Amino acid sequence: MRSLVALLTFIGIPVAAASVITTLLHESRPLTLRDLSERTGYAKSHLSTHLKHLVNAGLVEIHHERGKIRYSVRKKAVVQLLQQHLHKLHIYIRQVSSEINDHDLKRELDEIAHSISQLFSRGEKQ
Repeated sequence: MRSLVALLTFIGIPVAAASVITTLLHESRPLTLRDLSERTGYAKSHLSTHLKHLVNAGLVEIHHERGKIRYSVRKKAVVQLLQQHLHKLHIYIRQVSSEINDHDLKRELDEIAHSISQLFSRGEKQ
């Protein structure tokens, strides 16, 4: 689970919010605020703020079940977020490659950009 938290924080999601997403994915079922607090170790008040942001960002959704509010992760939205960041990285690498004069570095950057392009091509075929 730490790997996913690390990946999500790497792309700019706060640690507490990344912990919520990771916990919801790990549990594979909607959880209450209390459940999330117990599993992540964060105070409910702290998680509440992050959950509002995650809901507004479309990464988490709210379920009203038996008088309780439960949260679940929107898996496709998390995948799309990661794809968006990978796409931005691809653009930045291509821009840097076009701006530098070091041919060895340019060649290595072009190889990285090509590898990322292949990932996107595979995703479109599936």
